[in-house]
Amino acid sequence: MKLKIAVIGGAWLVTRTVLLLELFRVWPLPGSDVAFDVQFIYHGWYEVLRSGTFPQTDVTWQYPPAAALAVLSPGLLPFLGYAPAFFALSCLTDAVVFAALLVAGRRAGRSGSGAWLWA
Repeated sequence: MKLKIAVIGGAWLVTRTVLLLELFRVWPLPGSDVAFDVQFIYHGWYEVLRSGTFPQTDVTWQYPPAAALAVLSPGLLPFLGYAPAFFALSCLTDAVVFAALLVAGRRAGRSGSGAWLWA
């Protein structure tokens, strides 16, 4: 069982490392810049939301109101820029969900399929 968890955890770690290297443009992959929305659109929404209003005139805001919490969350890490804080918190949230799936998959009669799918 420990080997299986190590393999699943290794797969998660490799995929997230590649993703973070691409996000921080250390190893840019061909295609569109996936960080553009966070760096420009979400950061713009962050500034509007901090003032206490929704970006009502922005036609790109197509999320439910509670999504504002995710957009505002980088404010919890004021020592980082907006995009790095957003990526760090996203990665942390991803790790918490992955860990929960690993724990759930270890219960009697369960499998690690959820963690594999997540990884």
